[in-house]
Amino acid sequence: MRRSETTAPLAHLLTALAALYVAEPRDGGLAAAAALREAADGPLPAPCNVPAPLAAGLAQVLTGADASLAAAIRAALPWIVWELSRHDGRICDEYALHMMTAEILGPDGILHHDNLRVGLFLQSGGLAYPTRAHAAEETFIMLAGQGLWQAGDGPALLHGAGVLIHHPGMVPHSSTTLPGQPLLAAWRWSGDIGFDSYLLTG
Repeated sequence: MRRSETTAPLAHLLTALAALYVAEPRDGGLAAAAALREAADGPLPAPCNVPAPLAAGLAQVLTGADASLAAAIRAALPWIVWELSRHDGRICDEYALHMMTAEILGPDGILHHDNLRVGLFLQSGGLAYPTRAHAAEETFIMLAGQGLWQAGDGPALLHGAGVLIHHPGMVPHSSTTLPGQPLLAAWRWSGDIGFDSYLLTG
């Protein structure tokens, strides 16, 4: 089969994520966009068809996402490997069972990259994901749903689709969803992207 018949959905999602991060006015965002575009033009893996652990929540939140982006994510689901957000055991099941992460590009991603991580994140409704910090610089881009985001000494702000939420390295931050309202976001890490520095502080 030709590539256009086998991997076009994944290439399309990579290109869509690149278009989001190219609008971030930071070196890390531009690097993520360039890496995603390069990956979209290169060899891509076959679908793995791993079921998402929070498939119902994902289906719910995608109904409120931008139609073209939601279609791109749905079409690429056979390639996306979702995992509960345990972060190498650093997050207990009280929280981890209600969040899932997919690393699309990175050291542990479906596409390898040594120096950055890019993926998708779902947080179930009615969950207070405690304050955490890590050495990596991080930017979330809200894709659907809404949540209260708080960083450093700043106030908790309600953010919805289209908002970029940036956390410099080691800045404590938290996210809280409203009951029955999950959120879906793209995320990227750059700089020190190892999990060794990740810790819950709240």
